[in-house]
Amino acid sequence: MPVSIESSISGAQSRKVLGLKKTASLVRDSDHSCAQVDSEIALTKMDARIFMSFQRFLWAEQANCLTSRGSTKYNGSVAHCKRQCEAAHASFTPNMTDDMLESIGNKLEERGVELLSSFDKKYLMQRFGISEKELESKPGLVRKWINEIPKAQKERSLDQSIESLRNSTFNNPTSSNRVDSRLEKQMRPLEDNLALACASEEVTPEEAMAIFSEEYIEVLAEMQEGVEVTKAQFDRFVELEETLFSSEAEHEKRYDAFIDEAREFLFLRKELMKNTSVGATVQKAIRFFHNKSVYLPLESLVENYDQNSREDALEYYSMVKGRFAKIERKADVGLIKIDLANRLSETQLQLDALVESHEKIPRFRTFYYGVKDSATSERRAPTREEIQEQFLSHLDKIS
Repeated sequence: MPVSIESSISGAQSRKVLGLKKTASLVRDSDHSCAQVDSEIALTKMDARIFMSFQRFLWAEQANCLTSRGSTKYNGSVAHCKRQCEAAHASFTPNMTDDMLESIGNKLEERGVELLSSFDKKYLMQRFGISEKELESKPGLVRKWINEIPKAQKERSLDQSIESLRNSTFNNPTSSNRVDSRLEKQMRPLEDNLALACASEEVTPEEAMAIFSEEYIEVLAEMQEGVEVTKAQFDRFVELEETLFSSEAEHEKRYDAFIDEAREFLFLRKELMKNTSVGATVQKAIRFFHNKSVYLPLESLVENYDQNSREDALEYYSMVKGRFAKIERKADVGLIKIDLANRLSETQLQLDALVESHEKIPRFRTFYYGVKDSATSERRAPTREEIQEQFLSHLDKIS
């Protein structure tokens, strides 16, 4: 039975599904072909991803807090098919945690309520639902509340509406999600470091986003090039297979060319096996493309040809050629080609979205958090206080 390129959903199975009504998730129609990447879903995912990275940088700057990645607990949706598609998170940090409450609690204990910033005071008032007078008269009680809050709630300042948005998932073929899986490993550490730099005000959120976007584009271009090389190699690999293992071929009449093709075939298999751009699923399919009994005779033919006379090599071939008469494939060529095509499509769509958004980064603050100017009625960039008020309105309230 051919080896298929299937999804691995074990991690997703342990997560709670929030559902489409609570998130910005998109799923494919049940009658929509799973063989191709849905460009609308992929581009919408990228719009959400770009916003959520900027949101993290801006929150780190405005709150002057350290943000971290907690373990992912939720999926926005599930794929309608269990094998061919997966629901990929838009955000690289679905569970964004921070040290805001702990940090303010330490300041409260060390300096007293009088030396807290206006934002810190508003933060405590909003989260605990208390007035400024209550905060100033009962700082010890507030500190006690902070100490008694469960760790999970203490580490998450922003409310469920923000968390649900950050856990939105977008349904596309498994190979599309494999691109995101590789990106997570490379882009998450950079997002972490840039968020830290924003918290210490070493860079602005816009500067952080520009750095992030440039690196993201470079990583995608490198991935795309790797998949393109793999696709060309695989096409040639299949072409050689059909030549080498044809039951009607008379390789004795073109033995030198046959050996050259066998040598190229074996080389391509090694190259395909070590090319990490295609991911483990394609490598696994190529590994089991044939039984080992196919490759060992080919290797011995090449070795015999290199070490003996042409006549001896031909005689050896006549002894083993029966092994090449009927070769059974253990992988589906069509599925591997679809997988590679989808990876190329996904990387190109993400590149398109990033390139288009890159020049707009200086206007992100206005675009995402802008306010209507009372004098001109036009949308303008918010002040620091106005941005903070927007975040304060989305704090997770502690009862």
